[in-house]
Amino acid sequence: MEHAKKLILLPQESMERLKYAATGLIVKSVQTLGTPLERLDAEMNKILQDTYTDEREKCHSYQQVLQRYLQLKDSTTKKIEKLPDTTETDTTTADIITPEPISPKKSR
Repeated sequence: MEHAKKLILLPQESMERLKYAATGLIVKSVQTLGTPLERLDAEMNKILQDTYTDEREKCHSYQQVLQRYLQLKDSTTKKIEKLPDTTETDTTTADIITPEPISPKKSR
Protein backbone atom coordinates (compact mmCIF):
# COMPACT_ATOMS: atom_id res chain seq x y z
CA MET A 1 0.00 0.00 0.00
CA GLU A 2 3.02 2.31 0.15
CA HIS A 3 3.09 2.78 -3.58
CA ALA A 4 -0.65 3.01 -4.16
CA LYS A 5 -1.98 6.03 -6.00
CA LYS A 6 -4.86 8.03 -4.64
CA LEU A 7 -7.71 8.94 -6.96
CA ILE A 8 -10.03 11.87 -6.49
CA LEU A 9 -13.44 12.18 -8.13
CA LEU A 10 -14.22 15.64 -9.51
CA PRO A 11 -17.13 16.98 -11.54
CA GLN A 12 -16.42 17.45 -15.24
CA GLU A 13 -16.76 21.25 -14.92
CA SER A 14 -13.98 21.33 -12.32
CA MET A 15 -11.66 19.40 -14.60
CA GLU A 16 -12.37 21.79 -17.48
CA ARG A 17 -11.72 24.78 -15.24
CA LEU A 18 -8.41 23.33 -14.07
CA LYS A 19 -7.37 22.51 -17.63
CA TYR A 20 -8.21 26.01 -18.92
CA ALA A 21 -6.64 27.69 -15.89
CA ALA A 22 -3.38 25.90 -16.64
CA THR A 23 -3.40 27.10 -20.25
CA GLY A 24 -4.61 30.59 -19.40
CA LEU A 25 -7.89 30.27 -21.32
CA ILE A 26 -10.56 31.16 -18.79
CA VAL A 27 -14.21 31.51 -19.71
CA LYS A 28 -16.47 33.27 -17.20
CA SER A 29 -19.54 31.23 -18.03
CA VAL A 30 -17.71 27.99 -17.22
CA GLN A 31 -16.38 29.31 -13.93
CA THR A 32 -19.51 30.91 -12.55
CA LEU A 33 -22.38 28.75 -11.43
CA GLY A 34 -26.02 29.69 -11.84
CA THR A 35 -28.24 30.91 -14.60
CA PRO A 36 -27.08 33.59 -17.03
CA LEU A 37 -29.35 36.07 -15.25
CA GLU A 38 -27.76 35.28 -11.88
CA ARG A 39 -24.28 35.70 -13.37
CA LEU A 40 -25.20 39.08 -14.86
CA ASP A 41 -26.70 40.15 -11.54
CA ALA A 42 -23.53 39.17 -9.69
CA GLU A 43 -21.40 41.01 -12.22
CA MET A 44 -23.54 44.16 -11.91
CA ASN A 45 -23.29 44.07 -8.13
CA LYS A 46 -19.53 43.64 -8.33
CA ILE A 47 -19.23 46.67 -10.63
CA LEU A 48 -21.39 48.80 -8.35
CA GLN A 49 -19.51 47.81 -5.19
CA ASP A 50 -15.96 48.03 -6.57
CA THR A 51 -13.98 51.20 -6.05
CA TYR A 52 -13.04 52.47 -9.48
CA THR A 53 -10.56 55.28 -9.86
CA ASP A 54 -12.34 56.45 -12.98
CA GLU A 55 -16.12 56.83 -12.90
CA ARG A 56 -16.26 56.64 -16.70
CA GLU A 57 -14.69 53.20 -16.61
CA LYS A 58 -17.25 52.11 -14.02
CA CYS A 59 -20.08 53.50 -16.15
CA HIS A 60 -18.73 51.82 -19.28
CA SER A 61 -18.45 48.43 -17.52
CA TYR A 62 -21.97 48.74 -16.16
CA GLN A 63 -23.35 49.68 -19.58
CA GLN A 64 -21.73 46.61 -21.14
CA VAL A 65 -23.33 44.30 -18.58
CA LEU A 66 -26.65 46.09 -18.95
CA GLN A 67 -26.51 45.61 -22.73
CA ARG A 68 -25.91 41.87 -22.28
CA TYR A 69 -28.89 41.74 -19.90
CA LEU A 70 -31.13 43.45 -22.45
CA GLN A 71 -30.00 41.03 -25.17
CA LEU A 72 -30.69 38.07 -22.87
CA LYS A 73 -34.13 39.43 -22.01
CA ASP A 74 -34.92 40.03 -25.68
CA SER A 75 -33.88 36.51 -26.68
CA THR A 76 -35.98 34.91 -23.93
CA THR A 77 -39.08 36.90 -24.90
CA LYS A 78 -38.61 35.82 -28.54
CA LYS A 79 -38.45 32.19 -27.42
CA ILE A 80 -41.67 32.62 -25.46
CA GLU A 81 -43.42 34.21 -28.46
CA LYS A 82 -42.44 31.28 -30.69
CA LEU A 83 -44.19 28.73 -28.47
CA PRO A 84 -47.60 27.75 -29.88
CA ASP A 85 -50.72 28.67 -27.96
CA THR A 86 -51.96 25.33 -26.64
CA THR A 87 -54.96 26.64 -24.73
CA GLU A 88 -57.21 26.90 -27.78
CA THR A 89 -55.95 23.86 -29.68
CA ASP A 90 -55.85 21.40 -26.80
CA THR A 91 -58.37 18.82 -27.96
CA THR A 92 -57.74 16.25 -25.27
CA THR A 93 -59.78 18.06 -22.64
CA ALA A 94 -62.18 19.84 -24.99
CA ASP A 95 -63.49 16.66 -26.61
CA ILE A 96 -64.22 14.76 -23.42
CA ILE A 97 -67.93 14.02 -23.15
CA THR A 98 -69.56 13.32 -19.84
CA PRO A 99 -70.83 9.73 -19.73
CA GLU A 100 -74.58 9.13 -19.71
CA PRO A 101 -76.04 6.40 -17.52
CA ILE A 102 -77.21 3.37 -19.48
CA SER A 103 -80.95 2.89 -19.20
CA PRO A 104 -82.39 -0.64 -19.32
CA LYS A 105 -84.21 -1.51 -22.55
CA LYS A 106 -87.96 -2.03 -22.32
CA SER A 107 -89.28 -5.26 -23.77
CA ARG A 108 -92.45 -5.13 -25.96
